[in-house]
Amino acid sequence: MSAWLAWAARLKTLGPAHFYSETVWTQYTPGFLYWLWFLAKLNLATEFWIKLTVIAADIFTGLLIWQITKKKSFFLFYVLNPAIVFVGSIWGQIDGILTLFLLLAVYFLVFKKQPAISFVFWGIAFLIKPQAIAVLPFLIFFAFRKFPWRRAFSAGLSGVLTLSLGSILFFPKENLWGLFKLVRQMGEYYGYTSVFAFNFWSIIGMWKPDSISIWGLPYFYWGLILYLLALGLIFIVFRNRIGQKTNIFLFTALLAFAFFLFPTRVHERYLFPTLAFLLAAGKKRLYFLTSLLFLVNLYHPYAYYEIASSASYSDNFLVFPSLLKLSGQLAPFIALSFLLIFGKMLFLVKTSYEKK
Repeated sequence: MSAWLAWAARLKTLGPAHFYSETVWTQYTPGFLYWLWFLAKLNLATEFWIKLTVIAADIFTGLLIWQITKKKSFFLFYVLNPAIVFVGSIWGQIDGILTLFLLLAVYFLVFKKQPAISFVFWGIAFLIKPQAIAVLPFLIFFAFRKFPWRRAFSAGLSGVLTLSLGSILFFPKENLWGLFKLVRQMGEYYGYTSVFAFNFWSIIGMWKPDSISIWGLPYFYWGLILYLLALGLIFIVFRNRIGQKTNIFLFTALLAFAFFLFPTRVHERYLFPTLAFLLAAGKKRLYFLTSLLFLVNLYHPYAYYEIASSASYSDNFLVFPSLLKLSGQLAPFIALSFLLIFGKMLFLVKTSYEKK
């Protein structure tokens, strides 16, 4: 939260063209920065308004899930999910905003048959957080499979145009190249196996340099290989099975899940969009189980940073050193559970198709 407030003040003083700096930590894509700039101009850049923005995004995501599933209870399952509430209302993170635009991108592509609008929403999502790249393979696959190639290609161009227009005020000289360099710097900043994510790499150990080699190949490239293999497996399973609504959202949930599970340099909140797609697929039991495990993962870095940065952390009723220690000890077991859930989701896709 202190970073949001500091960046809002910096934007109000310097403007977007002079926001990024080599000496001040400003490694964040422009999407949410526009909103911070807007709030700062109105003198509303406070914790209340920033968190209210995220809460509103979570509510709209819940409404969209209700629209997709036609189940009112699913709206409540989403907006009252302790993991969802924790990320936005307690921590003030903006993964809920990213998730809303990703879900809108899939919704407009699949249900509204508007690929251009879909890729505009995806472009906005990427400007908010580059993790939006996880869902891009589905959008490209579906667009070129279900629409004439010219329409699919023009939709892709609309996404590129969105990225360009969204970058121009922050990178008036370099534009897309400036955005590309920023994203690369953001990725290189955390050169570790896992940045508190209870994923595959947490079994080996979190916060280990991913430059360490095994059989002559650094962890970073092993993570990339595992991720590409997971993508290949997902596409093999789905190659003839995207006609059903359930399978469409399982597809996107698996893509988001794989992006959390297998690459290195992953934060705990990379799992967040998976929950919305999993619930939109109607898989309540897996949604609740994944949410519970995710909440434990969220708690670990939250408590860690609270204790490390504040001598008065005891004033925070959510933070207990014993729970911090326990959550860390559970990391490998939760990682294995996530891997099993990933496999179960693939099995559900195959089973639902055969029954159909």
